[in-house]
Amino acid sequence: MTVWWAGKPVAESLLEDVRRQASCYHAEGVMPTLAVVLAEGRGAARTYAKAKQKRGIELGIRVEVHTLPETAGTETWLRRVRALGEDPRVHGILVELPLPPSVDVAAVIQAIPPVKDVDGLRRTVVPWAETGPHIPATPLAVMRLLEYYGELLRGREVVLVGCGRTVGRPLLDLLLQAEATVHVCHAATRDVGQHLRRGEIGIIAAGCRGLITPDMVHRHLALVDVGIHPLPGGGIAGDVTPEAAQRVRAATPVPGGVGVVTTAQLFANLMDAVQAQRFAGSKDREASATDGRRSVVRMGTGT
Repeated sequence: MTVWWAGKPVAESLLEDVRRQASCYHAEGVMPTLAVVLAEGRGAARTYAKAKQKRGIELGIRVEVHTLPETAGTETWLRRVRALGEDPRVHGILVELPLPPSVDVAAVIQAIPPVKDVDGLRRTVVPWAETGPHIPATPLAVMRLLEYYGELLRGREVVLVGCGRTVGRPLLDLLLQAEATVHVCHAATRDVGQHLRRGEIGIIAAGCRGLITPDMVHRHLALVDVGIHPLPGGGIAGDVTPEAAQRVRAATPVPGGVGVVTTAQLFANLMDAVQAQRFAGSKDREASATDGRRSVVRMGTGT
């Protein structure tokens, strides 16, 4: 029988830390603020943004939603993102994808200051050395789920299906840091099932609905399904078929699994961004005060 690894208890534990940190910032006169930028007419993006606003209220976090016309060009998007990047009230910026076809997505993402790129979007368009401090929320959510449910990764056989820049590649790095033995499958892999059938943990982030079928799994395998696919009649499906999920020892539900933790992780990244910006601000003030003292000394000595 499959044990279901629900995301709710993982998210609640993470959000409790976020709530506590936000309360500490309030006591210091700081309101943690996330700016979400999206194109009008994008129903799904608007729904996600509203959900973040609602959760932000519960956590003591301000979530601003900035909507740009569908006809707005790249320059309009750049001006808005740059303005938010320069606004000291805003600690994190999230651009909800996809953007209109006429907009240069890479340019818009690169306009986000690294310290405010709370979902690590820069990793999709720039060299890793220039990405900034934040790891994308979804890969971190996967790691938190595995840790919460007691899956020690050191030396374990992990099959990662999907190596996209936003989920798969950052996740590969995290898995290697945890000393897992990782087998990576991608679009050119001839037999994904061959790898899953001898794996201990499968992480499915291919973005292909129903890719993993019952014949590809075994009862000692655990599956983490990162896929999110809206269904025509309502509801959400994952990359793993329900039949396959019921034939393994453990699996994450869709919905209610990785996605729930991802939202919580985004707010945790925002808390890190607030701390980083406050630290940078205090260093700048310290440097300014030091320069001022040096100026006084120079003036006093006539140099």
